[in-house]
Amino acid sequence: MKPRKIFTSYAHRDEQLKSELDQHLTPLLLQGRVELWNDRHIRAGAPLYEAIKDNIRSADIILMLISADYVASPACQEEMTIALERGIAKQALAIPILLRACDWTGIPIGQLLAANRDAKPINSAPDRDVAWFDVVCSIKQILNDWDVESAEDSSNSVVQATEMSDAVADERAIRPPNKGQPGELWVYRKESNEKDWEAVKASVEETLCALAESNEDHEITLQTKRWGEKIIVDFRLPRHRNPRRLLIADISGYAGYPGYQLEIYPRDSNLKLPSERVRWLITGTGERVLKRLDPETDGQFTVAGYAAHIWGAIKSLT
Repeated sequence: MKPRKIFTSYAHRDEQLKSELDQHLTPLLLQGRVELWNDRHIRAGAPLYEAIKDNIRSADIILMLISADYVASPACQEEMTIALERGIAKQALAIPILLRACDWTGIPIGQLLAANRDAKPINSAPDRDVAWFDVVCSIKQILNDWDVESAEDSSNSVVQATEMSDAVADERAIRPPNKGQPGELWVYRKESNEKDWEAVKASVEETLCALAESNEDHEITLQTKRWGEKIIVDFRLPRHRNPRRLLIADISGYAGYPGYQLEIYPRDSNLKLPSERVRWLITGTGERVLKRLDPETDGQFTVAGYAAHIWGAIKSLT
């Protein structure tokens, strides 16, 4: 399989951190899964800006290494613009990686989910190797998903466990039936599904608020609001003065996955809630469900059931 091209956009003041990333990406390079490119690959005498633009426009993945220097650099701003344009056009995947703390969420790339665990800057991590490992695992998962998609496209077949209704007959299989267990199909991203997906997110939000209102005995107050593609959940626990925050982010299209998915993670680093992802899938009976991406569990929920799952995690903090 042809290696995926990764373009790294960075400020030269962050050269050392960029080199650390290159080192952690080396196993993927040795496996032939990726090829890496940055401006240090340009030979003396070559047209600098042409080489950069040619390579960023031919990349499959564009890594943007975020810092105050990066955000302030006109050259990096131009690369960010190209990355966003190609991402919106589904020509490449633009991924921010937060190197050093800065105010970047208000600029256009702030709508994208960073590869850092809980969006914590690399340079402030207690162990930078662990922080880079988390970033590379995110990139590796994207490559794995793309490999699955490419394999299915090449075989030009769709595996279905049972007969599906006409409404779901054109969805894509991601897990074939095995040992009597039905296959799973993702709800493919297309215009006819967008309205239903918005209804799924609205139902999660509304059900979560309803559960909080009906459970006054736990003395937890909860409010939600929308910010871009995120649902912000602010809640106050008994005997705690300050509110806590949980984010439910729509990362459909941001992680190289052709279906719909949410990522749920605590905004506060000291909040003992696990981060997790759920995907919108179709069961063998044609029911659409949310399934948690956890290899050790097989968490599958209705939309209301998933809201109850989130509420249960919040209640467990009391």
